[in-house]
Amino acid sequence: MRYLLPILTFLLASTSLVAQFTLTGKLIDQATNETVGFATVYLDGTSIGDISADDGTFRLRIPAGREQDLLIVSHVNYKTSSVILSADQPVVNLMLQPKAATLTRIEVGDDDFRAENLIEFHNRLIGRDVWGKNASVENESVIRFDRDFVRREVNVRNEFIRNQLKRRNHRNAEWSEDGNTFYYDAPQNLKASTTGALLINLNDTGYKLRMDLNRFQNSYRTKRMSYLGSSFYIPDTLASPRQQKKYARNRLKAYYGSSMHFIRSLLADELDANGFMIVEVVKEATLNKPPQTRPVNLRSHLNKREDGNYEFFGTGDRKFAVLFYSANGYRPIPMAERRGSAQPVQSRMWLLAGASLIHPTGTLMDTNLVFSGDIGERGLAWSLPADFVPE
Repeated sequence: MRYLLPILTFLLASTSLVAQFTLTGKLIDQATNETVGFATVYLDGTSIGDISADDGTFRLRIPAGREQDLLIVSHVNYKTSSVILSADQPVVNLMLQPKAATLTRIEVGDDDFRAENLIEFHNRLIGRDVWGKNASVENESVIRFDRDFVRREVNVRNEFIRNQLKRRNHRNAEWSEDGNTFYYDAPQNLKASTTGALLINLNDTGYKLRMDLNRFQNSYRTKRMSYLGSSFYIPDTLASPRQQKKYARNRLKAYYGSSMHFIRSLLADELDANGFMIVEVVKEATLNKPPQTRPVNLRSHLNKREDGNYEFFGTGDRKFAVLFYSANGYRPIPMAERRGSAQPVQSRMWLLAGASLIHPTGTLMDTNLVFSGDIGERGLAWSLPADFVPE
């Protein structure tokens, strides 16, 4: 029996090698027809990538299941380019468009607010917990901030409110002539984009996250954060064996109970075996009755499309509670092994639109499926590449 595992491992590895294909290509400057070296070429959201050589060539091994992924090409002097892969086209030559030389834009609200903006940006995108604080941004200078404002007025009724308003740093603040009304521009959101790839050190999981961030917004009215961009995970391969073990343990902690773990379990119809229980919270019409819960079958809202992706649809305004049962803080407890004293961590899930697209690897292809609670509070410091497989 001791020889079974190595044999199975060899067979699985052999099958993987057969299924994958090799993608090659060359990057060319659209304006000069010269080759472009030192560009980052990667599959969006994964750790699969390469750096183009001096002659602009690159080479990637594309694993099975990723034949239709989005290939991203990123270079500091060129506009980010993308193309959908096809196993029938193993050679891809791309023309890159040079970036136009532009003056650095002065931020709305000027530099006095930049330090505050950076803190808010870090807390909302990367995380405000211990893992978020351990993560660091190498190149904050590429981040550009903006906001939408609305004019507000405050009627000052006592000296306490007057002194509080004087201490705060409000944008375009002014007082009425009689000193009884205070005017200022109230921010409605925080928006950000980058002039180049954002480099984030995820120190707990041992990745450097290279993100081409097109748009970030933290809305104060809806209390929702959203971002749009592409990402590439570069593992720390130079760490000591002891540190690599710590990375491996933390990656498992990041994976179990995450949205990726939940969605993969849903696609495989193995929610119970992976520690999940899904219930719908139903509010009774009678005010005196507490909300009731009932189990639901989410598989009935899942449809596999012809392109291999999945569509989650048809839940309307319903909200679901995602309960995750685990041992030692992260390893899942299957339903058959749960005891009465087991306490799950809770998340909520709902659809903002009619449907949401899901990649077979368990990653969301849009922002229509929303999580709150434990899953929703995890920032990028907890994120993993889409090609991550728990050991």
